[in-house]
Amino acid sequence: MKVISEIVTTKGLGRTAISEKICEQFLWLKADGKLKDMSCRVALLRMERDGWFKLPPPLRRNGNGKQYKHRTMLNDKQPLLNLSAGKIQDISLDIVKTPKQSRIWNEMIHRWHYLGYKKLVGSQLRYLINSRSGILGSLGFVHQPGNAGERRFYRLESSNSGTKSPSDSK
Repeated sequence: MKVISEIVTTKGLGRTAISEKICEQFLWLKADGKLKDMSCRVALLRMERDGWFKLPPPLRRNGNGKQYKHRTMLNDKQPLLNLSAGKIQDISLDIVKTPKQSRIWNEMIHRWHYLGYKKLVGSQLRYLINSRSGILGSLGFVHQPGNAGERRFYRLESSNSGTKSPSDSK
């Protein structure tokens, strides 16, 4: 904690620079070798809330609290898939990589998940379930760090475009 407190109290550093320095100091890296600076900022906010230190004020707004703007990426006129599972061909589970795939994933969760869309926080994996007939659904796995010493669990967010109609989600 001493090293973290020293970095946090360094004059002239913003929150991003602080998290990057901490990640570099402790070699806190993602699988791709990049710094886990966002996870570090989440941890820093929790430590601040618990009274360990006072972070400098944010330099700019981050968009928290903004409402999700529903964008129509999916075709409303596309009929619901009415096939037995054995007749669906070429099913694939594709990781969301592009901004367009991300918007489709967000919209599927917005339309079909019983809680609607909420921005995922923390490490996450998002998938689209595709077939020759079109997009079948979406899956999301989120790591939500808790207090130190707690077990960490993954929450599954999923949608299935064949379970209810868009009018049911309003």
